[in-house]
Formats: sequence, C-alpha cells, structure tokens
Amino acid sequence: MSAILRLLLLAAPLSVAAALCTDDASCSYNGQCSPATGACLCRPGWKGEGCERLRLGAATPTASIHGERSAWTWGGSPFGPDANGTHHLFFSYITNGCGLLHYQTNSVVRHAVADDAAGPWRVLPGNSLEPRSGFWDSGAIHGPTIVHDPTSQRFLLFYMGTTITGSPRPDCRANRQAPAVMNSSSRRIGLAWSRSITAGEEQWHRVGSDEQGMILGPRAGKWDSGDVSNAAPIVLANGSIMLGYRAGGDTMQPGDAGIGMAFASSWNSSYNRRSGFDTMLFGAEDGALWRDKHSGTFHFLVHNFPNGHNAGNSSVPSAVGGHAFSPDGWRWTYSKVAAYTTELELSGGERRVLYRRERPKPFFDPITGDISGLWNGAWPCHAGSDEDDTEDGALGCETYTMMAPVVRDA
Repeated sequence: MSAILRLLLLAAPLSVAAALCTDDASCSYNGQCSPATGACLCRPGWKGEGCERLRLGAATPTASIHGERSAWTWGGSPFGPDANGTHHLFFSYITNGCGLLHYQTNSVVRHAVADDAAGPWRVLPGNSLEPRSGFWDSGAIHGPTIVHDPTSQRFLLFYMGTTITGSPRPDCRANRQAPAVMNSSSRRIGLAWSRSITAGEEQWHRVGSDEQGMILGPRAGKWDSGDVSNAAPIVLANGSIMLGYRAGGDTMQPGDAGIGMAFASSWNSSYNRRSGFDTMLFGAEDGALWRDKHSGTFHFLVHNFPNGHNAGNSSVPSAVGGHAFSPDGWRWTYSKVAAYTTELELSGGERRVLYRRERPKPFFDPITGDISGLWNGAWPCHAGSDEDDTEDGALGCETYTMMAPVVRDA
C-alpha cells in the first residue's frame, strides 16, 4: 500500500449512524459521540446506531485455509505483515481425516503464509505444535493465538491442550462412531515461545517442562472448576499480559460456559485471576481481545453461545458475533447487537448462511490501527445430530478457516 493511500486512510471520515448517544460508550468505543448531533461517528469498519456491527465485505476463495485431502481446519490467529511484508496465520488442523468434533484428540497447529492478507495462502510443511506424549498436552493442541512481546522480543503462541491417558490413541478412522468430544475436563491453556515467527516445531519452546507446565488451569470450587481453554491474550505496553479465557461446560446454555480474565506481570510469570474479578461474560467462548489504538479502550469478540448455530441448516442467520467493550479492562459492557452473523457474503454477490461460524480473530491495519478483516472457523453445512459429523465429509461439508475483509468506506 502506498504512503499516500495510507495517509488518506488515516484521514478517512468517520461514518455517521443516526441514533442518539450520550458518550463514547454509547458508541461501543468504536466511534465518537457527537455533542452537536447526538449521533455516533463510527470508526472505519464499524456501523450501526451504536457502532456495534462489523462492516464485513465479501470473502474470496484465496482468503481461506482448506486442509489437503479433505482434511478439516478450524480457525486461525493472524499476524502481520512482518518486517518482510509477509502475513502469517497459525491455525487448527484436524489430523487423520477426522471431523471437527474430534478436535480434542486429533488437532495440531500449523502455519500458513501469504504476501497479502487476502491470499493466496501457502501452508508450510510440518506442524508448529503437536501433542507431547506423557505430558498434560498429550491429547491435542488446538485454538492457537499468536502475539508478539516487544519487551522480550519473543513471539508467544498460546494454545489449548488436552490429555489422553492409556492406549491406543482414539482413532476416528477405526471407529467413526466413537464419542468425538471426550476430553473436555482435561482442557488447559499452554504457551510456547520463539524468537522467530518462522520457527519450526523444534524451535517453539513450551513454558513448563513437567506435567503441570500449563499456564492456566481450573480453580477448585469456582465457576471455572471444570476446564479452562480458548486463550485470548494481549501484551500491554509494560510487557504484562492480560489473558481472557473460557471455562465451563459444552452446552450452549447461558450460565454454563463463560469468559474470565487472568493477568501476568510478564509472559513467563504466573497467570493469576485478579482479586474481585470473576466471570465477565456467560454463554460465550472463543474470545479475541485487543486494545483500540485510538482511544486505548479494550474490546472482546466472542462466539455467542445463546444464539448457537443454525440448527437444521436454517437459512435464517444466527447472531453469533458477540462484542464486549471496556474503558479499562475491568468494567465490561456486552453489546445487545451482534457484531456479525452466520451469513457470509461471497465474491460475485452470492450470500450463504453457514451452519456454524466461530473462532473470531480480527486483524488490524498496522498504520491506522483500524480493523481490517476477520478470520473465523466456518462449517458450511451439516448432516445428522450436533454430536455426529461422520457424514459431512462425503457431502463436502468439511470445516475450513476463512477471512472476510472489513469494508472501510461508509
């Protein structure tokens, strides 16, 4: 992108939403409240009366990651462009030809690169992270989030791990009717670091060298006593880490699963829940946390459980994109309007309603700080019950990882 174009984008006018507001919180901290008109002036990429909805454009085939040989992928974490102009994506890859519902026993993390966020993307050979036999993360490695810590000059790769005890390892190919989701209670959050984002698996060093080497686990007697997963980290200016996480059950009932917050003074110190702070959002998972470059406010995108997914492949979109915002990372407001739905616009004008759209991960323009696009895990269609994905592969319904650009114009 040329310097002139970037300057024009920096000076891009805020879009006006016709609604009364009282302060910037009324505009979801995605815009400014005009005292003259009482209307929200939305930052580029946002729309709606309270600037609560993402202005998503058409997804293109080159901006997606499909597994080779009908393998399933499920969401990824973007980074870039780096100093060489390369974009990176660390994504969940389901091995052995298994469906998504086997992610707790057959998931690894892989790495893709592109010259442009819109692709085409090239998947690098080998795995960035995979299960370790005999450790707490012996079952699967899933849900990666990549961030860079400028204080230590390290790349930090947060992930969810599960534990498998006994043998043989569950094999979906040998018994496709075996329960797919079976290790929920063993979910924990781990961390690996490297000085290079292009590191191979042997160069990602995991924090902790024994069975208790995870960085965050359940608390006995608390709301998050069952399991902990879905790392959503942000590195603050002083090198401390703010870490959102998901805990709770696997149902989509409000109050069953929620999102909490933990903090660490540095990437390799203890991660502790802040005293007096408990669950932030119930009925949510798959968080993505960031701090707005313009206002310094905090934002969370989540998969909204109460609206679930499109059961029965309904053509009516589900409001799954939950958005929360906070002036300080402590006092959070959960928007009543979804940031996005399961409806997907494709190039050429076609619109499609996905069976599921989860794992939101936004990325941002490195100059303006405005949101540029949104990655999701996409499940296009589905046959059978919610707990059975055995027929989907034959129907071409494998999950994949997709990006939709954010439209900046009003």
